[in-house]
Amino acid sequence: VERQESIGIHNLSIEDELKFHLRIYKIAGNKFIMNFQELIHPIFIFSKQNYINYFKPVNLQLIKENMIVSHADIFAYLKNRDSEGYRKIIRMHLHPYWEFINNFKTLAHEN
Repeated sequence: VERQESIGIHNLSIEDELKFHLRIYKIAGNKFIMNFQELIHPIFIFSKQNYINYFKPVNLQLIKENMIVSHADIFAYLKNRDSEGYRKIIRMHLHPYWEFINNFKTLAHEN
């Protein structure tokens, strides 16, 4: 969270993303979710390698609409033990991925 705030970007390195999410999983104390990290690692790699083409446009739109979710936002809900707020903020945090999936499905159907 501090690193993201200090550099002021929403496109963190794969390592920074993985560290943040692993820390959340450890806080949850759920071994299943910690193992989930292995499943989502390829998603982080793909999103970083394809950020400019697929994810940057969505993030720019979210920034314009003041709807971008930072790790600090997520951390605040965890710190306050607001599980409902956390679920909502995580959905918003994952919005660029859902946009990508929906756009991909649309392109696949067109071809």
